[in-house]
Amino acid sequence: MVEQKKSLQDWLSEQEKPTPEEIAEFRAERKALEGKWLETVTMRDDRSLMIVTTRYLEDGGIGEGCTESAPGDPDYDELLHQHGALTPGTSHTLIRKMINGNWITLPESDPVIQSDGSYSP
Repeated sequence: MVEQKKSLQDWLSEQEKPTPEEIAEFRAERKALEGKWLETVTMRDDRSLMIVTTRYLEDGGIGEGCTESAPGDPDYDELLHQHGALTPGTSHTLIRKMINGNWITLPESDPVIQSDGSYSP
């Protein structure tokens, strides 16, 4: 006999509820991300770049997108310049925030990957 699957509502009702401390921590993390733009670039084995962007909007909304860039594409060299000397399988994240009408890279961004594989802030 095949076991019938639970509905999402039933499954959710069986899950542990977060504690007040966990709820407060989640809210603080969300508040800290408001207005920020995260851009994570991962180099694939074929040296193409996968770019994942996440925007945390001031109203609590989240916007996400994903694109690619290959050697020879107009943005490829600029992405490598901004994110450092990535090698296949490595990733790098920049965290930006709009300040006075300009996107500013924040210090909590990942260290930049150097061509020798070391990192620098």
